[in-house]
Amino acid sequence: YGGSLMSILKVDTINEKTTGNGVVIPSGQTLNVSAGTLIPSAGHIVQHVTSDLTSPASTVINTTSYSDITGATVNITPKYQDSVILIMFDIFVYIPANKIGYLLITDGSNNSIGGVYTPWSQSSNRDLHISGHQHYSFNSTSQQTVKLRAKANDTTNQTWGGQRQLTLSVMEIKQ
Repeated sequence: YGGSLMSILKVDTINEKTTGNGVVIPSGQTLNVSAGTLIPSAGHIVQHVTSDLTSPASTVINTTSYSDITGATVNITPKYQDSVILIMFDIFVYIPANKIGYLLITDGSNNSIGGVYTPWSQSSNRDLHISGHQHYSFNSTSQQTVKLRAKANDTTNQTWGGQRQLTLSVMEIKQ
């Protein structure tokens, strides 16, 4: 046939012809689902949003109230209401001798959505590296904000972020 042939194939289910072979898209061909919805299986990553700063601004914390850490905020709009959100962070902090810092994962309204991490310095000033993760479900498909916030145990300056890498990553995982 020498002309152009365009067809629309409408089906409810595509099954493999030979058990165990699966349904194969030939090499060099593309299955384009951009105009529709591709639903991932449970346990698969739907999306990943990150704030990955190699030279973050320093945030000096010298209060016993939680404050935002500069650059440690990401927004994510879950595609599925029942998704689990995996929050991971990696940050450096300078804490003076005999002091305690507190790190908290919050939503955009400053409500806690993760555990409190408490780096401390016993007898000398410390540069500390803190990494952690938390699972959470917003139970929503509206845009959500995830933030890292910190406070001190008194008014002595602590420096969060700055001079080193700061990473806050949020992944939506289909359930």
